[in-house]
Amino acid sequence: MNGTYAVTVGDRGRIVVPAELRERANLQEGTPLVMLDAPGGIVLLTRDQLREMVREELDALRAGS
Repeated sequence: MNGTYAVTVGDRGRIVVPAELRERANLQEGTPLVMLDAPGGIVLLTRDQLREMVREELDALRAGS
């Protein structure tokens, strides 16, 4: 499930997601993505992935209370 892909920012700031990754992540044309500026770098997620990440972090906070 881990993979490293080299991409280049093209004209007008466009980034092409490699076909192999699009297939594995089930990304279709028009799939909404969210780009996070995180302390460790840039993170690209689908909305569903971001929603799940937030839920997990909130659950962890509640468990720690």
